[in-house]
Amino acid sequence: EMENLYEILQVDPKASQQEIKRSFQKLALKFHPDKLPTRGDTNMAETRDRDGCQLFQRISTAWSVLGDPDQRKQYDALWHHRCVLFESCGPIHDRVPFNGFKKCTETNEYLYECRCSDYLVLTEQDVCLKLDVVNCSTCSLNVIVDY
Repeated sequence: EMENLYEILQVDPKASQQEIKRSFQKLALKFHPDKLPTRGDTNMAETRDRDGCQLFQRISTAWSVLGDPDQRKQYDALWHHRCVLFESCGPIHDRVPFNGFKKCTETNEYLYECRCSDYLVLTEQDVCLKLDVVNCSTCSLNVIVDY
């Protein structure tokens, strides 16, 4: 599922670059793997460590996108497109596993053959951000991509 990177960094989508940076730094310090408990042999400590590391990775990914003004613009456009699709595209017809998409080496896009013989298309950035709603540009098929 595509994640709301602003929620991960706990900032408003209208936040300035400086506000985003401050929030990232605060969260990175709090959830950095070096700050997580590592003592003990219990499963609970291991789970907490693993969950903390995963959260830190999500925070880092969010910062890598939102911290770069060009990537932030692309993300904002993609997020807006996703929201519009959810609101207006009609019913979701199917769930498609990401591994059902085939990578086209010529275009670096991921393609899934639609029922109309056209293709559902994911770009490299769509995949990186886990865009989860895709529609066919030829027919009315709307699917959710399971990563």
